[in-house]
Amino acid sequence: MERLIIVEGLPVSEKSAVASMISKYLQQHGDKAVFYNEGSDCPVELSDCVFADLATEKEYVLNRWREFVSNADKDAVYVLNGTLLQQPLTSAVSRFGLDEQAVKEYAKEILQIAKPLDPVVLYLKTANVKQEEEVNGEGNEERLAYLAEQAGTVQDEQGDGEEYATRQEEELRILRETGVDCEVFEEVVTDETLPALVNKLLAKRKHVKKELWRMLKYTLFAISAGVIQIVSSLALKAILGNFLDESRTMMFINEIAVSSFIAETVALALSIIWNFTFNRKFTFKAANNVPVAMLLAFLFYVPFYPFQTWYIGAVEGKLSNIGFWGFAIAQGTVMIINFVLEFLWQQFVVFRGKLDTNDLAQKQQAGEKRNQADEQDERADK
Repeated sequence: MERLIIVEGLPVSEKSAVASMISKYLQQHGDKAVFYNEGSDCPVELSDCVFADLATEKEYVLNRWREFVSNADKDAVYVLNGTLLQQPLTSAVSRFGLDEQAVKEYAKEILQIAKPLDPVVLYLKTANVKQEEEVNGEGNEERLAYLAEQAGTVQDEQGDGEEYATRQEEELRILRETGVDCEVFEEVVTDETLPALVNKLLAKRKHVKKELWRMLKYTLFAISAGVIQIVSSLALKAILGNFLDESRTMMFINEIAVSSFIAETVALALSIIWNFTFNRKFTFKAANNVPVAMLLAFLFYVPFYPFQTWYIGAVEGKLSNIGFWGFAIAQGTVMIINFVLEFLWQQFVVFRGKLDTNDLAQKQQAGEKRNQADEQDERADK
């Protein structure tokens, strides 16, 4: 799950302000967010260190990244401003003459170290570089000189923005080729656009949480279905014992008493119906055709029920010397196999393309939209 957001873009892209906005937004919504701006306080920057050669500087920077990752709070989301392309790569280009390939390899090394934090890069793309440069640099010779230095070229006071446009293309190309998750944002980041932007940046984080919650619900319903299957099987065996001779057997993979076969089959059907009904509504929240979905749910057991019968008999036979524990191992392992395979079958076959489409899911989605709208209204009032 994303625990590191790196905000990148040209010096005219308002990276610092946007990074700060993201951090504050996360804090307001219950996340433990830590924001580091460019400067000496940032744990991965060069600070005021100056090195005579690239190898020494690079090792220093990579070690700072290693230390940062190893000391990172596992519950926090870190928002860093310009710590990948802006610093240290831009400074390395200007002082040591790195070409684009070398910059890409350097970025890959940093991102490999940061991998435990599952980094995502937000690149603030400047659509009109010349206009932004004029607005940010107009009447300020020091600002113009800084922009010229950052662009890696000498510009006159007007600045045509061509070097910046080229640099922006190179930076976007480098990010694509490193393979890092990257969200390119061309709009102005405002209180209105911020929630959608943060949702995109943390999409994986939210998806993982959602799927873990889905798995937990499925587990609880599966356990309840297992209890129903055991209880109903025992009850049916007791009832059928009054009508059927227990010595009467049949072949179903293994030799089994007729009363046991009937009881276990009916109990299995009851557990399937229970599991399907509750998982359809509350776990997968699917709105697909019920008879078709129910048929698909039962089809899973056409091959699995015979396999289960064979597997239990085979494992119990192999472990007959340990008595009850052989039975426990056989039952326990087949339940785990059943749990995993049936979950995958339901998610990717029974409810494929229909997840989170029923009335309950739609109400939750509408509620989330209302909450976002209320938050925007509150910020507007402030």
